[in-house]
Amino acid sequence: MGLLDRLIVGIDGSEGSAGALRWAAAQAEKGEVIAVHGYSPAEQLIAAAAQINLDSVRSRHEALLQGPWTEPAGEFGVKPKCEMLDDSGANALMVVASNHGSATIVVGHQDKKGWAHQHVGGNVAKLLHRCSEPLIVTNSRCEAKPISGNVVVGISGTADLESAHLEWATRLAAEFDLSLILVGINQPPSYFDPEMSVDSASVVAANAVSMRKLVGRVRERHPQLKIDGEVRSGAATTEIAAASTEHDASMVVLGNHHPSLAAALLGGSILRHLPALIDCPMAAVPAGWER
Repeated sequence: MGLLDRLIVGIDGSEGSAGALRWAAAQAEKGEVIAVHGYSPAEQLIAAAAQINLDSVRSRHEALLQGPWTEPAGEFGVKPKCEMLDDSGANALMVVASNHGSATIVVGHQDKKGWAHQHVGGNVAKLLHRCSEPLIVTNSRCEAKPISGNVVVGISGTADLESAHLEWATRLAAEFDLSLILVGINQPPSYFDPEMSVDSASVVAANAVSMRKLVGRVRERHPQLKIDGEVRSGAATTEIAAASTEHDASMVVLGNHHPSLAAALLGGSILRHLPALIDCPMAAVPAGWER
């Protein structure tokens, strides 16, 4: 089965979820799209406290899922399968993905104003911290069209051929005849950087050598792929976003090591901030993804 042959899309009636559904439908020429809505316990409790008939509310949500909320997929001739669970949105998506196997979850990042615009929140954040399946996050600037052209792959200093997200990206490139651009980052020293005393010139040179070796090894293993690499200097989030623009990327692929919520907030996790800065989907591939 191809990597995008079964796409599990989070649906809640928002513009973000409609955009995610359109993008997923555009990839579904030979696969399937499963639209998932979580009717959360919190909503049920609120309805109960307000003495609202829970059955009628649930029936209304189900009718919306089967109708207006999934109509955008019809623009691409796709009729999604619909599943509604009595659970939170994030949990519902993980349950459905686990039940189906070999699935990729797709969710939409809802554009916000002010500080909240700078990072993902809610269900997307929960999925980034807990999801064991590849997660694709779209935004309002993503074009709903089949993936093509270039894919930017973020490379950390410890990445190698066995890194799950690099393997996922190479498989994606082979399936869709894509070009891979591996992007490593020379980040400026910080108070939290244990190597802040290391000579920066030597670190930059070492990273360049490591990138050339990695690109060469990927070419040896996948001679049919079009692949290149570069190392940039600066903040990781900013430089990955810039690389995606310069290379007109149709997707950015990053590894996901499931940092705790506190660690992500303190460290400014690139996974939480990047979707607001790029014009294409971001794929977060868990370190434990089975190849």
